Amino acid sequence: MKIRDIDCAFKLYKREIFDSIKLSSAGALIDAEILARAVRRGYTVTQKGVHHYPRMAGAQTGANLRVILRAFKELFKLHREIRRTSDERRATSDEL
Repeated sequence: MKIRDIDCAFKLYKREIFDSIKLSSAGALIDAEILARAVRRGYTVTQKGVHHYPRMAGAQTGANLRVILRAFKELFKLHREIRRTSDERRATSDEL
């Protein structure tokens, strides 16, 4: 998938996507999980550019080592889970 800015805060999703997938991420990986599961289910992705402006309040946490390590842990867990689910679906369809 060629996504320009997966963590951009502005996104629009069809409600049916969330009715058809089960999410497990609770941190920085949530946007990637939604996208990966939606695409795996056959939904299409359309991108529109948005303007980014300097932060006016709060502090960024993306460079925090703990946040980065947690995101990698979630990434590997998500990868295993998506592969397992995909393999189970394939096996079920082969049985039919």
